[in-house]
Amino acid sequence: MKKIFILLITISSFFGLFFNIFQQSIDESSLLIGLKMFRYFTIQSNFIVFGYFLLILLYPKVDQDGYHDFFGGVLIYIFITMSVFLIFLERVHNPTGLNLVGSVLAHYITPLIVISFFIVYKNDYLLKLTQIFMWITYPLIYIVFVVIYGFITDDFLYPFFQVSEIGILGLAISILLLIGLFNGLCFLLVKIVSKE
Repeated sequence: MKKIFILLITISSFFGLFFNIFQQSIDESSLLIGLKMFRYFTIQSNFIVFGYFLLILLYPKVDQDGYHDFFGGVLIYIFITMSVFLIFLERVHNPTGLNLVGSVLAHYITPLIVISFFIVYKNDYLLKLTQIFMWITYPLIYIVFVVIYGFITDDFLYPFFQVSEIGILGLAISILLLIGLFNGLCFLLVKIVSKE
């Protein structure tokens, strides 16, 4: 059963990535434009999910304690992808064609399968408060990237970062809220699973 879950997650995340990038490449008549999709947290978090579970699928022996340390981060990244999209972005995102299929897979199906996997196999994972520092590294780097990219290109990728709309103070508040949300979710996850 676990292997079927892992296979479903791997397939869902792969096709979520493929359809989003492929459709964008067709729309813009350029594979390089399609690859620019990797700027987005959704694409990156789905790529992380794909890589994490593909490695377990190909090398089952890797699915052990040291590798398990990363699972909390993988779960939180994809959960944030779904939550932020559902709360803030769904109403402004109007995909069509294969991009619609990719969007549903990337924003809903893959996160729900990963969350279901966690619910079923949570006893296999020993999550600790100290792991949160490892999990937060990627989101912090991503936020720094978005801010630098935004100031260089005037495209902050997301409306809740768009300085021209919310100002510098609004950007700072958005960043603090996202970091707080991330830390809160990590803390809650550890408390649910562990005895710490």
